[in-house]
Amino acid sequence: MQIGFFFCTILSSKTMENAQNQKIIISGHSGFALRHTWLKKAHDLCRSDDKAFLNDNATVKLGVGKNMVQSIRFYALLCDVLRSEEKNDREHSIYLVDIFIDSGHDPYLDYVETIWLIHHKLVTNSDLVSYYEFFNSFNNTTFTNDSYREFLRRKISEKHVKKLPAEETLKRDVDCFLSNYTVKMEEKPTDSFGALLRELNLIKTTERSIYKRIYKKATDISDFIFLYVLSQFWYKHYQTHTVLSLRAISQDSESPGMVFQMHEDEVHKKLKTISEVKKIPAFISETAGIINMNLDTNAQHLSKSAVKNLLKIYTNKS
Repeated sequence: MQIGFFFCTILSSKTMENAQNQKIIISGHSGFALRHTWLKKAHDLCRSDDKAFLNDNATVKLGVGKNMVQSIRFYALLCDVLRSEEKNDREHSIYLVDIFIDSGHDPYLDYVETIWLIHHKLVTNSDLVSYYEFFNSFNNTTFTNDSYREFLRRKISEKHVKKLPAEETLKRDVDCFLSNYTVKMEEKPTDSFGALLRELNLIKTTERSIYKRIYKKATDISDFIFLYVLSQFWYKHYQTHTVLSLRAISQDSESPGMVFQMHEDEVHKKLKTISEVKKIPAFISETAGIINMNLDTNAQHLSKSAVKNLLKIYTNKS
């Protein structure tokens, strides 16, 4: 497959840094949810002009207002579609820059696996606190905008940032996060007016503005997107380990259980299914009631296998 590399000069979104040079990203989206066509538009714009987002005519080329241009840039940066990945190893990860070239895996986002890849990119970025904390540490099944915002404020204060974000800034960020994922109870995810991540159907809301998580079942997630997220988690956090417990795969930060919002029993079902797939270098075991996932070789081999198998989804569906 042809691989396109390009560079795009863009302005960074606002961050707050602490003494250890950690940062949190809480603005830059201008309040807009990520739309279905935006990442492809950003890719194509930068392919023809490496300084496109700095030019005054970006609004004309994208056909949107100035604030929406900033929002498109914000999401494209976070999803790495505006960065050259030439120096990185494609054997172990799928880069979203490869998705959006015209001859890419899925330039028009026809497959839900690609949307899961985008979701995974956002919720495993610890700087992007509204996304990361919701999917990795906030445990409430039902909640309000205010209750999540209060939880997030506490988490930010634990990061020892030099200055806490203003209440209005934090509110705007939480509002934007929820608008990205939330579907009304009576609404179908596909009726969400172009808001891409709502298609995953992870959060619902009622007329009383009570939000509710929608937990996924094993059958909701394709085997190879689950395997890919598992391999990324294993490679990033447990690269020297050949055995991982069901609990870790279900409950650790950035684990498949957290990314896909799955209960432990559903993660167990999915691991059993994956273990039955031929040519997957991993298998499930149970000893004295302890359930583990085991590698035939190592985490590097698992990640390579996961990438190859996930890419086959696009080939087989085309």
